[in-house]
Amino acid sequence: MPGIIESYIHTGNSIGVLVEVGCQSNIGARTSELKSLAKNIAMQIAACPEIKYIRIADIPTEITKSIETTEMSRKDLSKKPANIRNKVVRERIESRLKEICLLERDYIREQEITVQDLIKLHDAQLSEDIQVRRFVRFQVDESENPLPPDSDWGVPNKPLPNSPDPLISEAEFE
Repeated sequence: MPGIIESYIHTGNSIGVLVEVGCQSNIGARTSELKSLAKNIAMQIAACPEIKYIRIADIPTEITKSIETTEMSRKDLSKKPANIRNKVVRERIESRLKEICLLERDYIREQEITVQDLIKLHDAQLSEDIQVRRFVRFQVDESENPLPPDSDWGVPNKPLPNSPDPLISEAEFE
């Protein structure tokens, strides 16, 4: 299935995203519209760190059960009747699942539509069946390797793991 891989590196180089977007034809894969859509989807993922899945159907049942357990144990629901408590918990679970799914999120540039709606608009425009296949979000973990308060730019607090010794020649590595 044709498609493209698009990247987005956020200002400051601390967040990066790779997203694979598929379509039906090689012609569709070469359009600037698909590239622009993929870039916007990558930016959406960068802006929303809670996004972990593409669609609700991708969420493992263990995650859903964990959210349900957490919501059922909230103190604000303890004195409510069971039917009201169950309804509130279902609504909270649904809300949380939408929060962690890319296609269910409100699009960051147009809050009136979801990412799924944005893709459908491009489906119609390009006469293609566009699918987000997968994505990965990278973030520099500043808690692991913060800059010392008195350091210059880019000087890490800890050395990088397995950093090569500049005094060892390449021949010694072989």
